[in-house]
Amino acid sequence: MVDIKKTTILKIFIFTSLLILLLISPLIFLKSDDLPIKEENILFHIHETQNPDQILWYKDELFVKKDNKIKKLDIEKRILESFENIEENQILGIYKDELVLIEYENHIITTPQEDATDIIVLNLEGEEIFSKSFHETIKPLYIENNFLFLIDNYLNSPQRTYRVDFERGKIEFFEIKEELILQGGESIEILDQRSNLLFNIPKMNDITSFSVNENLNKVALIDMQGYVWIFLKNPDN
Repeated sequence: MVDIKKTTILKIFIFTSLLILLLISPLIFLKSDDLPIKEENILFHIHETQNPDQILWYKDELFVKKDNKIKKLDIEKRILESFENIEENQILGIYKDELVLIEYENHIITTPQEDATDIIVLNLEGEEIFSKSFHETIKPLYIENNFLFLIDNYLNSPQRTYRVDFERGKIEFFEIKEELILQGGESIEILDQRSNLLFNIPKMNDITSFSVNENLNKVALIDMQGYVWIFLKNPDN
């Protein structure tokens, strides 16, 4: 005769084993440097670069500048692909919803009346969009809402910030207020100006800078060792 009690116990054991296997199977196929965080959030490290000069999100794609090369991140493959070769004194910007190059050159001057900086904005085809020389020794930071934002660029400078109106070409002092706030503790938190929590990321290292995409669901972080990390947020979280 069949032992009903033993058969029942065996069925329970098989069912429980299958359930456990189903729960852990997604973790078996994760890459070693991908960290699953709260319902499919993903944090991964870009291996191909360290200490980039600039990181910039444009149309939900990340662009990374290092020396005279710009690369674009393929999120699916987790690799950087070549995009554009540029000059070392150029950075990427976004103007009228298009990628542009912001070029700057500082000069040694002997009188305050001389121009110390040349700024040129070009499209990716090399066509000039804006050109202006300034008395201040400055370098560009970014473009936003028809304004070019800049900062002092000389030894022991007070790190004053400025903005230039593209239409008038006029430069003025302007205090840049960060729209997003980075907080460090047991985790990395990014908040908006109303202290609403946008990202809560496990701390892998101290963060020196970061860039968030327009949809507020991806963030690139640079840690104190210059490594670049990408956090992809589950839209349901």
